[in-house]
Amino acid sequence: MERTVYQGIRGGVTFSPLDHRTGIVGPATPKFARTLAWKYSQMPAPALKEDFETNHQRTLSNSYIKHLSDRAGALIENQIDTHYDLPPLTGPLETIATGLGGTCMLLCEEGWREAMCGL
Repeated sequence: MERTVYQGIRGGVTFSPLDHRTGIVGPATPKFARTLAWKYSQMPAPALKEDFETNHQRTLSNSYIKHLSDRAGALIENQIDTHYDLPPLTGPLETIATGLGGTCMLLCEEGWREAMCGL
């Protein structure tokens, strides 16, 4: 399929309206990028490579997995609206507590897993 690509007079990055409108993420389709990013969030790169080779007949490199996941993550971060309205307080606050803790621990039969603890 032919497509129009635009580039500034000084060279550099090219822009393709077709890629922009279809949601192409780097060299991947939106569905492939979403699938790879989700699987990478669930398993390490070597397991992800094995999964794609076994189930999808696709050979991927560790760097491709990382770079495509990073691009998909950046797109998601750009779409997140971090501003929200706080509800009105009904009275004075007595205590505020926040916490988040997480680590990876070795489970003998299952390998490394993330353990989370809310405070």
